[in-house]
Amino acid sequence: MVKKVPNPIDKHVGSRVRMRRMMLGMSQEKLGDALGLTFQQVQKYEKGTNRIGASRLQQISIILQVPVSFFFEGAPTPIEVKIFGDDTDVLERLAASVEESLQKIEGVVDVVGMQRGNPEVTWTIDPVAKSVKRKVIDAQPQEFPRADERRLGQPYRYLYASASASADEVPAGSKLVKHDMEGATRQVHDFGPDRYPGEFVFVPAPAGSAEDEGWLMGFVVDSEHETTDLVILDARDFEGEPVAAVHLPHRVPPGFHGNWVPN
Repeated sequence: MVKKVPNPIDKHVGSRVRMRRMMLGMSQEKLGDALGLTFQQVQKYEKGTNRIGASRLQQISIILQVPVSFFFEGAPTPIEVKIFGDDTDVLERLAASVEESLQKIEGVVDVVGMQRGNPEVTWTIDPVAKSVKRKVIDAQPQEFPRADERRLGQPYRYLYASASASADEVPAGSKLVKHDMEGATRQVHDFGPDRYPGEFVFVPAPAGSAEDEGWLMGFVVDSEHETTDLVILDARDFEGEPVAAVHLPHRVPPGFHGNWVPN
């Protein structure tokens, strides 16, 4: 008998349900009770082995306090770019749009893209040649990519992201990764078992400092003890011990896309 393979969309939606449930500190049993289901059925939903119907998904969105669209964010999409036949016109429009929005920047533009469960990639868009090239930087699933924001829209060397051991790991994993885009190398800071970092923000040293001269700041949730640390790392001593940590005696629900404001 052939084993049924979950549909990628069903699996993605299930993983987003699980992620949001864990953000709220809700057990599978509690979600099942709210839905009038067993926790085993919730498990099947979260693994993608059972598809979630439209009305059920709306019910889950109300319980988990998010719009239905939340469960489809970052859903798997085809990554192949075809440049023959009718698709040539699509690519030309893409290149023209990029050229218009980036007209003040010379040369080609590298765009970093990450989706949950997918490798880290760059899309190199050349509006002059009207071409788009995709390159895998790191096969390990990653998300929340951040760089020195002083260099947004310009060439940059260092990139920081949270990494998972596998596409099924929720939350994202215990590791933070520093990529050297020029040297094609990476460093890893592991916060340890049951400790999950969120999105880390780069805080630059005073004006005139080098690109990685500064600190990385973000929340790390300890799922075993239900506590949170605001951790500060030295970006140049990335694998070393944190410079400081502010301990919070409770779990801070993971948030998205924070920013550092100096004043």
